[in-house]
Amino acid sequence: VKKVVESFPRAGELEIAFIKERRAGILVGASAARMRNQTMVFYNSFTRSPRSMLHTHPIGRGQDVRAQTYPSAHDLYWIVKRVEGESPYPDTMRTIHVMPMMRDGRAMGFSTIHLGNRWLRVEKENPDHVRKAWDYFSKIQQAYSFGAIPMAEYVDRMNKFFVEMRPFGLMIRVTPYPGFKVENGFLVPAGK
Repeated sequence: VKKVVESFPRAGELEIAFIKERRAGILVGASAARMRNQTMVFYNSFTRSPRSMLHTHPIGRGQDVRAQTYPSAHDLYWIVKRVEGESPYPDTMRTIHVMPMMRDGRAMGFSTIHLGNRWLRVEKENPDHVRKAWDYFSKIQQAYSFGAIPMAEYVDRMNKFFVEMRPFGLMIRVTPYPGFKVENGFLVPAGK
């Protein structure tokens, strides 16, 4: 996976998206348009229903590398749209991977967010809980983005959010590549 992503032109500058159609399947390029902070993806062009999606988060000049470890509020909005029956992703997609990219095109590792079976029950039995969870997550992201909270508080709130969501079946795992490590739940260069 790492080699495939790093081999793309301007991998450290523009987002790239891939899908996997099977659990052990190969990555299939899914970027219809690549931009600095987003990528346009068309899922209806695939023959099978995708099981997971991976996309990159390039780290811009002056950005704290930790801020790119987790998915953005926009990345997780599909969870809310699933509840409302308006998700752009098929029901088979339950996993999203976010891969932060250094400016030189090196992948730091990835975060995996997975909707477990308990989450699927919560979607059906208590959709308001899903909406409230996303709203809270979105507010943390916005507060950090607009400078209302410092990085240390952002780190603390994000970690607490994912710990609180785990019993409901929203799971996250952060995996570093060589040369990087996980520190307080975030990917950072190993030398720091």
